[in-house]
Amino acid sequence: MSYSQERKLPIDTTITTQHSVTVNGSTFSYTAETGTQPVWDEHGKPIASLHYTYYSRNNVKDRPSRPLLISFNGGPGSGSV
Repeated sequence: MSYSQERKLPIDTTITTQHSVTVNGSTFSYTAETGTQPVWDEHGKPIASLHYTYYSRNNVKDRPSRPLLISFNGGPGSGSV
């Protein structure tokens, strides 16, 4: 067995970081979250995991009215960005 096959990430991992960007003279702060979402079988056993990246603008007054964009991309060796 190779070293990479022996290494395993926890099936439900999340990393959250804070950032800011300046666009056309206006500065926006945002939160970036990346992680894995487990997929469970009918017995509650994790059988796979999905990787995700989520960007959320901070200081939004009416968050429920903001659009949510979902983009599927990638393939073997190419995660969504």
